Amino acid sequence: MSIRRLFWNLAASPPVRMISILHSERQLRKWRREHPGAPFANFYAERIADKLRSGRGHTTLGARGWLVGDDRPVEWNLDLFARRALKRWNEIVGFGLEPNMRCVDYGCGSLRLGQHAMRYLDAGNYWGIDVTDAFIKTGLELVDPELLARKAPRLSTINGQVLRDIRTWEPDFIFSNAVLQHVPPEELSLFFERLEAMMGPHTKAFILYIAEERVLRFDSLSWGYPADFIRAAARSAAPSLKIAERNIYHGRRGDGRGREVLVLEGSGVRSDSVPPAQAKLSA
Repeated sequence: MSIRRLFWNLAASPPVRMISILHSERQLRKWRREHPGAPFANFYAERIADKLRSGRGHTTLGARGWLVGDDRPVEWNLDLFARRALKRWNEIVGFGLEPNMRCVDYGCGSLRLGQHAMRYLDAGNYWGIDVTDAFIKTGLELVDPELLARKAPRLSTINGQVLRDIRTWEPDFIFSNAVLQHVPPEELSLFFERLEAMMGPHTKAFILYIAEERVLRFDSLSWGYPADFIRAAARSAAPSLKIAERNIYHGRRGDGRGREVLVLEGSGVRSDSVPPAQAKLSA
């Protein structure tokens, strides 16, 4: 068993997990006093941005991480980064994405998947959004400048105006990977309200999430959800959307947790309101 796998197993043990969650909750309470009204997503982004600035690695974000099957940290360069997450990207293409479609990457992070979207899509058809530009800036340093110049991606931090602009842009396809797992149950409504605000009558959205038999906080910043719970949350927060009653995909993460995909479609009936803008986080 690898050292990293041993670390995961230790972190997942009930006593260690509970200590980590309690510590995170204390930090969150203090943070909320300093940022009243800001969502958990901003707290998460600030925590991870601080971690990355300190030089620590992350599985999906930043300039330092791990190669699959290797416990040693790696500093991503243009060549290594260009090979990241190809399997996951091919899964997303398999949902029906075509190069001529306008595509939104909802929670684009450090462009781990966004770089592949840029290569695959026609010029101008990729729009990546996140709650912080700190992750995006790191990703831009790891993507070939020639690709950026040729494909002209749009990259934005999430706020009300950006959601309105995307809706006017009329995206065909929205995907969100490794985002919903960092949304606590009480803020799922904000996630789906923002999604609804972006979607037009013909838009399809594919939301990848961690599947559990019950709502489970499996580490300090992450949750898993039952499929019925997620569908009910989407239906309540985004009533104009058509919500698939069955998931189209089931897979496993490296830690053995299940992964599923919620599919939503736009409709002709939709509110013109958008969720209020939240505080912007920068590097």
